[in-house]
Amino acid sequence: MTDPSREPAGGSQPEPASQPERAPQDAVAEPITEPVATVQPTSPPMTSQSVWQPTSVGSASPPTTTILSGTPRATGRGRLRWGIALLVVALLAATASAAFFVLSGRATASPMLAYAPSGSVMYAEIRGDLPGDQRQQLGAFLSGFPGFADQSILDDKLTETLDRLVRAATDGKHSYAAEIKPWWGGALAIDVPALPDAASGSDGIRGAGYLTVTDGAKAQAWVHDQLGGATTSSETYAGIQLTVIAAGEKKIKAAYGVDGSMLVVGDLDSVKASLDARRHQSGRTSLADDANVKQALAALPADHLVFSFVDNARMLAWSRALSERAGSATMPDLTACSAFGTPTWAAFTLRADGKTLRVDFVQPASKERAKVTTVTSRVASRLPATTIVQADVHDLGAILLGTLDACRKVPEIAKVLTDIDATVGSLGGWDSLLGWIGDTDIVVTRDGTTVAGGVVGIAADKAGAARTVTQLRNLLALGGGAQIAIKDEDYAGTTITTISSNDAKVFATSASVALAVRDDLVVIGIGADFVKHVLDVKAGASLADLDRYKQALGRVDGSNEQQVYVDVTAVRSAIESVAVPQGAVPKDYQVEYKPYLEPLDVIVGSTATKDEMIRATFVLIVK
Repeated sequence: MTDPSREPAGGSQPEPASQPERAPQDAVAEPITEPVATVQPTSPPMTSQSVWQPTSVGSASPPTTTILSGTPRATGRGRLRWGIALLVVALLAATASAAFFVLSGRATASPMLAYAPSGSVMYAEIRGDLPGDQRQQLGAFLSGFPGFADQSILDDKLTETLDRLVRAATDGKHSYAAEIKPWWGGALAIDVPALPDAASGSDGIRGAGYLTVTDGAKAQAWVHDQLGGATTSSETYAGIQLTVIAAGEKKIKAAYGVDGSMLVVGDLDSVKASLDARRHQSGRTSLADDANVKQALAALPADHLVFSFVDNARMLAWSRALSERAGSATMPDLTACSAFGTPTWAAFTLRADGKTLRVDFVQPASKERAKVTTVTSRVASRLPATTIVQADVHDLGAILLGTLDACRKVPEIAKVLTDIDATVGSLGGWDSLLGWIGDTDIVVTRDGTTVAGGVVGIAADKAGAARTVTQLRNLLALGGGAQIAIKDEDYAGTTITTISSNDAKVFATSASVALAVRDDLVVIGIGADFVKHVLDVKAGASLADLDRYKQALGRVDGSNEQQVYVDVTAVRSAIESVAVPQGAVPKDYQVEYKPYLEPLDVIVGSTATKDEMIRATFVLIVK
């Protein structure tokens, strides 16, 4: 994703018209390869040719190393000289290859973060320039998809993909390859330094965009072409010539300009603030200097494809002010109803990591958050090996009670809860009703063509679980009358209670809910078959014993507070078998969609609190 107009000093042979345009980085696009000299199709005697070396965006022309090409004469002295030349080339190639690996292992600082003013509400960047090891890792990830098997043409395939997207979005009027690639350096960011003023009622959102460029003149020409003849003027700020556009009924001024290798575009105030932040002038600093952003970046993988940072404190303050201005001051602050407290900020990265696409999320942990046990899933060993979806939450009862405690600190909600407390008190109180709930999973299973699901939990209080289930059954029996049918069934010493409706208006189908408690195991399912399937699980034959499951969980933190596991291959197959009649698979699905869905294998994720930070990781694994 670099300027294709950049060529080695010695020139190059033109490629056939049918070949896609390739950037200089193609020389190092392949993972674990060495740069070599290109031999010309003809053999002119003793011509010279330059070897391209990778440089940073916006740098001067790359250094060149002159080597000999052509066909030497087969004399003794000629062979010796040619052997020495080959040895020099090999040494140069080895040195360049070693440098590539060293650079790939280092973090590559964002060139755009320094333009975003400190205190910005939201910031997000996309590193299409593939920093550090991301070129090699993205190539490995994409290799399982149609058309991406040959990683040596990764740049060409990415260009082709982006070109299709741009053409589709513009009805074929514009081309990425012809109009954008010649000047774009591959990276872009969006910054929102401030939200609309809630006090004045301003509806304008301030913001700026930053794009790395390899040719500033071409970049500005492209932006000018997109303006469609709008009236513009010029002014100079911080030594940078800005093009200013007055747009809209309120004549909000927009602007753009090129600062070195960065195109800055946005409303005029935000563009000026960005230039000030970059130069640390007018009392401004950038997000690159912000303590919270530094903490986020230190906790996240260094090289990434996407990075985003949100100042939650400012977002919530703005939301509350907006509600007050709208006359909603009496509405309860639902954001305070969290067992985990209100984080001051949050950030995430997305990166390619071999055969995976990985999202890492981090935010500060509140001191008021509910205490949740960090442990390997205790429910997985009680689930059938046919489980294709597992969403596991530890200590759910403690989380629910913590949420109630947080809500009681909001006067409007506390008043409502006071009225409910009396009813709950007749059932033993909130602690009795919720405190017994331990680790709880939402589960989907697939056994052949049968898909079933329900909730499976490990009770923190076995007696409390049995008592609550009995209370629930009795309440339904007394209050349901002729509308509710309840059936108890003994299954290997465990009572399974099935609850169904006698009223077709309530249940249009014959669906029923079944539940059972065996020691500390609580199972609630759609139909008794799911409950039986869970009760039948034997040691050594559970989800936790599957190599596929264990390998997936090995990609994230297996000792956690919450986790999710989705067998994407099995889920896709189940959906296809249900949604598509056998023998009548739509051709467009088979051709346009399925080939790109088939490589998707597993999604796995987990969340845990460590070092006073909430850390979550979600991984998409491909075949």
